[in-house]
Amino acid sequence: MKRCTKCGETKGVDGFYRNRSKRDGLSTHCKECDRAFSSAYKEAHWEERCAKQRAYYEDHREELRAYNRDRRALFGEPTTERWREITAKHATRRGRWSEAEDAHLAASTDRVGDDALALSRTYASVERRIARLRRSCVALARDAHRR
Repeated sequence: MKRCTKCGETKGVDGFYRNRSKRDGLSTHCKECDRAFSSAYKEAHWEERCAKQRAYYEDHREELRAYNRDRRALFGEPTTERWREITAKHATRRGRWSEAEDAHLAASTDRVGDDALALSRTYASVERRIARLRRSCVALARDAHRR
């Protein structure tokens, strides 16, 4: 049993993350407090994190592209390819997108493949429609974490 220095609760050893630098080998804050702190910090500093990530990508663009190209050459894109196969079999709708379909995509937090099946569209067409909705500044529920 150990007491959390943040919330003051006494919890079992499995309630704390391991930390070799501490005498007992456990973190001073319980897992719940640590998660709460991490979430709050990420929320408060998301712009800085995005800026750092963007800068890193700009500085290492060619290396990252080469790495990803090599990975795709080795492993392919099995999940995407599989979703394309599945949705192609079940796609019955073509042509114009209705407002109801756009509303479904805006409210959905499902994977693209699941949305394609729900709308009877192909994976590629749903992917393109989501990209178009993003470009036209439609708020998508799946992008809530991006802010």
